[in-house]
Amino acid sequence: MKIIYPDNTVTITATEENSNFPIANVQDDHPKKVWKATSNDAIVTLTASSGSVVAIYGTNATSATIKSRSGAVGVAWSGPSWDSPSWVTESLTTETVTLAALATGQTAIWAEFTDPGTSFGLEMTLASAAGTTLQVGVIRCGTLRDFRDAAYGIQEGLEDFSIRKELNNGAQYYRKRDIIRTFDLELVEDRASDFYTFMHNVALLRGGAPLAWRLSERVTDWQWIVYAAFADMPFGTHRHPSHTIISIKLKEVI
Repeated sequence: MKIIYPDNTVTITATEENSNFPIANVQDDHPKKVWKATSNDAIVTLTASSGSVVAIYGTNATSATIKSRSGAVGVAWSGPSWDSPSWVTESLTTETVTLAALATGQTAIWAEFTDPGTSFGLEMTLASAAGTTLQVGVIRCGTLRDFRDAAYGIQEGLEDFSIRKELNNGAQYYRKRDIIRTFDLELVEDRASDFYTFMHNVALLRGGAPLAWRLSERVTDWQWIVYAAFADMPFGTHRHPSHTIISIKLKEVI
């Protein structure tokens, strides 16, 4: 299981932007507060202080190409004097992208890369279906927290926020609203390292605010790339001499 925290994004820009839906919207915690392009494709450029992963949520993109950029074009001087310049070129690497399309018409995107150990850039070329307008809800880029996958028996469900009432004649009134996914899972983690990293460096610092999750590395159900928050704060059961079972309940944020 993997989590992005903290988000280390410094700047983010786009080649296209609807003035009512600016690119800055992708940095808040509300996927429905989207950035919109003016066509069905655009390039989003991001700089981060450090990190090795980027995730995109609440988008209608059907294709994505992500390139990591390090270094800068220009002249660098080396040696004991300033009279020996050398030409420096940037490095642009195409990364492997995982793209998960959901039945709701939204897509989640996840890409990992080698942390360059310094600030870097990402060039993300996104496109939605012809005749649509490209939009993105949330982009997170930063530190990858890697834990063991959850034990078998992950529970996945739905929570319905629709309006449901029984009328005075016994009839049912139902007006559909958002329905979110829920997840209930347990991790068996090394107590001295991973347990306290998860509890103190992620849950304690982030609290109930949402995080970018990849719930499993072993399976190909990429629908488990989810932007979600703790439904309740996680807790650990110290059942083994050196390992702890962490119980986690998540609610999708849309």
